[in-house]
Amino acid sequence: MGESINQRSILIALFFSIFVVQSPGILSGLLLPEISQTFNTQIGVCAQIRSFSTTIGAIVAIIMGALSVRIQHKSLLLYGLGFLAFSAIGCCFAPNLSILFITYSLSGIGAAMASPMTSSIAGDYLGDDIRPIAIGMLIASASLAYVIGAPTISQIADRIGWRYTFLTYILFLNLLSILLTQRSVPSPENTLRTQVGLFSGFNTVLKTRSACACLIGAVFGSAAWQGIVFFGTSFYRSSFELPSLMAAYLLAILAIFFSIGSVLSGRITNRVGRRRLTILGLLIMGSCTILFTNLSALWVSFPFAVLGSFFGGIRYAASNNLSLEQLPEFRGTMMSLNNASINLGQTVGALVGGYVLLGNSWRFLGTALGALGLLATLIYYLFSTDPIRQS
Repeated sequence: MGESINQRSILIALFFSIFVVQSPGILSGLLLPEISQTFNTQIGVCAQIRSFSTTIGAIVAIIMGALSVRIQHKSLLLYGLGFLAFSAIGCCFAPNLSILFITYSLSGIGAAMASPMTSSIAGDYLGDDIRPIAIGMLIASASLAYVIGAPTISQIADRIGWRYTFLTYILFLNLLSILLTQRSVPSPENTLRTQVGLFSGFNTVLKTRSACACLIGAVFGSAAWQGIVFFGTSFYRSSFELPSLMAAYLLAILAIFFSIGSVLSGRITNRVGRRRLTILGLLIMGSCTILFTNLSALWVSFPFAVLGSFFGGIRYAASNNLSLEQLPEFRGTMMSLNNASINLGQTVGALVGGYVLLGNSWRFLGTALGALGLLATLIYYLFSTDPIRQS
């Protein structure tokens, strides 16, 4: 098999893995009203299912930063997909909210293992010229999961309920992803790399100011993004009394523009620069997060959500490319910590958003989360550097 064909098959496997990883978050965000109704609790309380899962995921991602220098990236990716499969089974049969929190958190563990390994594998096997484009495509896969998954999940849930959607959609996709990854991603002969110090990657990352800035910026940037991607559909359903299918179509539109932004970002990264695109994307995304919840008409609010999604895609691809190139010799550690930061940001976003909703309105939620995006902009501007542009 030729090298180009090999790279293409690897990219397809990674693309589908990212697609699968997004599915639990899509379901929980879209069907949050139905889940809260099942367990007779408030949406703000039930929304903490996300924060609990991402908190666990952040812890696991930190552990992954050490494991990735010893265990091959493909193995860690397969383990992560396995956790996602077990989570789907547990969520389907959870008898109460507490058990649901626990079983759903397995998806956070799986995502924390799988997501950084897709970027690391791309760094291991894909050439320098196509790597930024590949990262943009992987991130586009995440949003494509919303385009396809949101309406599909909504229609399945309308027919058989949110519980069995975990089995018929999420579990099925996970099993396919495991098979595709096993067949397409190369398997090195040695699964352990004992010659590398377990904490050498951590030490290098923590001593690099720009790498730390990327991690902190990812926390606040991810928190701000929750205003659109996680709370957006519930905002439109609650404020404008939209049915779940209509909200799913709106979410699909947002995901399409996120995809366009991420693919565009990957194609212009080498020309414009990772740092510049990250700062621009965050600035506009944070501003739109504030605006779209503070406008009372759907036809006025939604365009700002679309604009925020487009620049959210630009920001996400650019910031991941920026993190990936900070320390090439420790990509596994850096991307695991980057994923931990993203998980922590999702936790912060869900906690802040849920807390604000319990005592205030949707307008305060958008303002609070959008302000975190502007803070992330400042962090990247002041403290980050682009190693590729400098070289």
